[in-house]
Amino acid sequence: GLPARGKSYIVKMLVRYLEWIGFPTRIFNVGDLRRRRGMAGASADFFKSGDDNARKLREELAMACQEEMYAWLNLQPSSCVAIFDATNTTKARRAALLKRAQAAHG
Repeated sequence: GLPARGKSYIVKMLVRYLEWIGFPTRIFNVGDLRRRRGMAGASADFFKSGDDNARKLREELAMACQEEMYAWLNLQPSSCVAIFDATNTTKARRAALLKRAQAAHG
């Protein structure tokens, strides 16, 4: 979904419900990963489509976040829910995420 449309808010509500009914649940947010890696307060230029270096870094962050998600899922002893919370606006990003998900699923 597009930025600032309530995705993360809905995710938090969903997590609250899923944990209430007993499912271990974790959110994997690309923005949080970016901030943990020391890129808090990135300028608006970082998110513009014309900057190839920034685009590459955004893609690397998304894939790293997804890898963290699969690592967590593989450590869980039973049913659980992992939520990938990111702005996946390009067809290429969505295709890469789908390809990785298919590889994880077998």
